[in-house]
Amino acid sequence: MRYARKAEIEAVINEEFARETTAYWLQRLREARIPSGPVNDFGQALSDPQILARDMVIEVELKRGERVRMPGSPMKFPHSDPPRFGTPPDIGEHTDAVLGELLAYEPDRISDLRSGAAIA
Repeated sequence: MRYARKAEIEAVINEEFARETTAYWLQRLREARIPSGPVNDFGQALSDPQILARDMVIEVELKRGERVRMPGSPMKFPHSDPPRFGTPPDIGEHTDAVLGELLAYEPDRISDLRSGAAIA
């Protein structure tokens, strides 16, 4: 019985909220001193002024010249320079170094992996 009542209440509230914009309801809730905030979709969250002001989303240039947005560093320290982000590597750019230098794979083994399409 309690769950049916809850569903009914949610349906009424959702129907009422759908009649106006998010901005309208946030203003009304704030006027009533009810703590509230929007539930953002991904695009809205990444465009939020505070997110942008804190460099939580940055732009970097790819080797082909195009610019892409990516997450910035969440670590912020007073009296220190902000982190610098270089061009991200292309797919497979560091494969030989990782497998050869870090994992001690022989060149023939790396070649076999590449010819078998296991790596780029």
